[in-house]
Amino acid sequence: MGQAAWRSGTGPTEKWDRPQGEVGHASGESGMALGRDRTDEGEVCDFAKAHCADPDIHIRYYGECADTDKPDPICAELLATTCPTGNNPVCASDGITYDGFCQYQLAECKDPDLTLVRLGACPTEPPSTTVSLFDLICQVILTEQCPSGQPQVCGSDGVTYDSG
Repeated sequence: MGQAAWRSGTGPTEKWDRPQGEVGHASGESGMALGRDRTDEGEVCDFAKAHCADPDIHIRYYGECADTDKPDPICAELLATTCPTGNNPVCASDGITYDGFCQYQLAECKDPDLTLVRLGACPTEPPSTTVSLFDLICQVILTEQCPSGQPQVCGSDGVTYDSG
């Protein structure tokens, strides 16, 4: 899962004893081998499913998210809103055409560096006929039942993911 979760921050349950990208073990958890992406497949099953749905979400740290990890109140309210669908597309700096300004604002909550490029659709590229390894892995992960009793992880979206 090359694009899968990696630790992009630190938190109250920081456990890593090796630099990001190295194969190692989490401190205090004997025998739990971690891959190059610093994850243990069983521990991040629910998170992996969320990451497949939104590849911009990464593991911030292992454990429950702290209150400071939660999105700001405006974004939290917006995330609970169902955006209307319409014919008012906008193009953002990530090259994605959003259905409308509401969808753009939702994306901006996840990526504060996102900017509005223009009203209307973004320029299109011909569709790819190849399937990425990431997409193939996600097809398998999304059909799997996650094991229960595994540790929680805090996502970069401020959500605590369980594994069961």
